[in-house]
Amino acid sequence: MTTLQINGQTYFCPCDWSELKWSQFIALKRFDPCAETLSRIKNNNLQKTNASKENEQLHEDTCVEKEAELLSLFCGIDPDIALRIDPADRKRFVACLIRRFITPLRKVLSPNESNVCDNDTLIPDSMVPEGYEFRCGDESLHLPKSERTFEGASLPLCDVSAVQWCEATDLYLVDKWEYAPLIAAVLCKGDESGYIERIVKGRAELMRDLYMDIIAALFVALNETHRKMTDLYPECYTKKSNTSCPSENTSDFSWNELLLWAGHFKADEIERVRSMNCYDFMALVNGRIKSGNC
Repeated sequence: MTTLQINGQTYFCPCDWSELKWSQFIALKRFDPCAETLSRIKNNNLQKTNASKENEQLHEDTCVEKEAELLSLFCGIDPDIALRIDPADRKRFVACLIRRFITPLRKVLSPNESNVCDNDTLIPDSMVPEGYEFRCGDESLHLPKSERTFEGASLPLCDVSAVQWCEATDLYLVDKWEYAPLIAAVLCKGDESGYIERIVKGRAELMRDLYMDIIAALFVALNETHRKMTDLYPECYTKKSNTSCPSENTSDFSWNELLLWAGHFKADEIERVRSMNCYDFMALVNGRIKSGNC
C-alpha cells in the first residue's frame, strides 16, 4: 500500500495487483475511455462552437465525478472531500493509477483479442498465490488444482469439469476483465461435488471484491491449460477443410456450443459430457474431429 496526505489525514491506496480488488480495477478500466474521449474533444475543438463547448463541458463534468468516485473507491476518501481536491492533483492521482494498472494491458493485449492462448506477461509468477484456498463470504474456496504426470509434465486445471472449462473460456474470450468475478466463480469450488449454476452465480456477486492476484492466478492457469491442450489435442484448435463438423473452426463457435455438439444435442448425453473432466472432454472432441465422426 502507498499513502496519500489530504488535509492532514492519511489515506491508503493499493499499489500492487495483490492489493487491488476487482471492483477497483474495473472502475478504473471503465474510466479510461472517458479520459481519452475528453482529450480527443479538446484536441479537435480548435475552433469551438457553442455546441462543441457544451459537449466538452459535459465530458469534463463526467470525468470530474468519476475522478472523485475513484478517489473514494481506492482510498476511502469522502466523495465531498474528493470533489474539493485541486483538480490538477486529482487528475495526477488518476493518471498514476492508469499508468500502474491499465497501461500494461495495452502493451500485451490486443483490443480485438480472440485467442485464449495469449501471453499474460503483465502477470508475474510471483503474484500467483501459494496454496489453493481463499475466503469468499462465509465459505472457503480453492483454486483449481494442477498436478504432474509420471513423466513430470504439468497438468494445470486437472480437476476442472468440461462445463467449467467451456463456461470460463467463453467468458474469457468475450471480456475477461469484465467477467473476471464470474470466471472465478466458475473455476473455483467449495464443498460441492458438481457444478451448480445457482451457487456459481451467487458466488460471482461476492467475488466482486476478490483481489486481482487470485484472478491473475486463474487467468495464468487458463492460458497454460489451453497451451497444453493445443499440444495434446490439436484438432480442437485447427481449422479443418471439407467437413461439416460444427467445430471445423472453433473460433466461429462458442465452447459451450462445442460441448452441446459433443453431447449430440441430446439432454442426457449433454449432461454426461458436462460432468466429464476437461482433459477427457478435449480428448473426446479431438478424436471425433480427427476420425471425421461428426
